[in-house]
Amino acid sequence: MSAQYRTLESLQEYALVSQAEPRVEVFRRQEGGQWLLSEFAGLEAVCGFESVDASVALSEVYDKVTFDGDEAPLRPSPSG
Repeated sequence: MSAQYRTLESLQEYALVSQAEPRVEVFRRQEGGQWLLSEFAGLEAVCGFESVDASVALSEVYDKVTFDGDEAPLRPSPSG
């Protein structure tokens, strides 16, 4: 399978978000067209996106998510 989206010159970063565990992989385009992987794992991690000068905590990404084997969501929601 070809990853044609990576050939878009305007694409500077993209993220892959795991469904099985709290983990986000961020790929950043480097000079020369190479891609650099940064991995963020665990609910304490904060994932950064340099191209838009933003970050997000994995605890927010996975808010209300229940993984196999978990009996309750990873973090209680503020409303209850």
